[in-house]
Amino acid sequence: MKIAKGMMLVLLFSALAFIFIYYLQFTLFKLKVFKFRITHGILIIRKRKWEIDSMNMTNVKKILFAFLTLIVFPAIVKGEECPLETLDRLRAYAISTEIRYSYLKDNDLDNKFSVSINNLNDNFIVLVKDNSILFKYDIRQPIPSTITIDQFQGGNEYIFEYYVVTENACKYELLITRRLYLPKFNIYSKSDLCNGIEEYKLCDMWYSGPDISEEDFIYNISKYRREKEEKDIDQNLLPENTWDKLFDVASQNYWLLLVLFASFFVLIYLTVGLVQRRRKSL
Repeated sequence: MKIAKGMMLVLLFSALAFIFIYYLQFTLFKLKVFKFRITHGILIIRKRKWEIDSMNMTNVKKILFAFLTLIVFPAIVKGEECPLETLDRLRAYAISTEIRYSYLKDNDLDNKFSVSINNLNDNFIVLVKDNSILFKYDIRQPIPSTITIDQFQGGNEYIFEYYVVTENACKYELLITRRLYLPKFNIYSKSDLCNGIEEYKLCDMWYSGPDISEEDFIYNISKYRREKEEKDIDQNLLPENTWDKLFDVASQNYWLLLVLFASFFVLIYLTVGLVQRRRKSL
């Protein structure tokens, strides 16, 4: 809409400029402001003395009219401006929205995501730049203020532009711009080679390092497994702590230790009782 208005203004100004130049050229020619002479094949233009008395006042009026038209016309055709208060209000609505994404698990190899925008209303639309994806309020949706679209590829950055659609004076004004980067799904994370070593970076579902070939992936997995096994062997060869050993023995022979402790306390009790009786008999 605004582009069409701009083109119309350009055409009108061009037409006025053409009329002005035409009248100016016609007037100067009729008033013979310049005189021409050809000497030795060279065109010589000399300005005559300007004599206001000899000027045709009708042509002067035409020139003045063209000047006034160029000055006054833009003020007449100037369109209605978008009030700053309205823009601020609509921008606040746009800022209150939230962009979320979720991975579509049924499309592992396609690396697809769904993107949702909530808190939408009918004051604006959201256009994804460089894509034919449009978010707009739809009263027919179960939740009209939340729109979800499943057309986004992982590993890419998307730009979301919010445009006004309801206010005539502000229509198609850009409110805000937001960016969203979607992580790239790691197809190797589903490989059987990652079983048991899910903690390894190349087995992470959202590995963000440089792309690697399948051969490099297999090589790095094998290398990681060897290093992990060697580390586990070294851990087993380390001498165990003495207290750890005692704890293991005690936990494995719990009832035996309980009987021994009980017998020990009974023996002490009997010994103390026997000593006390002997002292009394003396």
